[in-house]
Amino acid sequence: MATVKLAKLDREKRPEPFSVELTDGTEVTFADPKRLAFSTLTELDGMNPFEQVRAITGDGFEALADDPEMDGEALELLMGLWQDHYGMTTPGEAASSSGS
Repeated sequence: MATVKLAKLDREKRPEPFSVELTDGTEVTFADPKRLAFSTLTELDGMNPFEQVRAITGDGFEALADDPEMDGEALELLMGLWQDHYGMTTPGEAASSSGS
């Protein structure tokens, strides 16, 4: 039997945190998807988009939600930038060669 100690795992180096500066200068840091708590990860797919953003932004959620510049378009752009920052793509979205 092989036993692995979680505290001793050799973890990969992660990118710098992803954050956004709001209109009033407040900075909100989005969670690193690979560093989200296991309990959050298991529930993320069952959450509605509102709950997912809350889970990803944590304590910064209220400031993000209250920013007058934050609307659906801004949120969509931010989520795309967050996904790109951490290299999260879905099948078919990764860069591929053009068929000539």
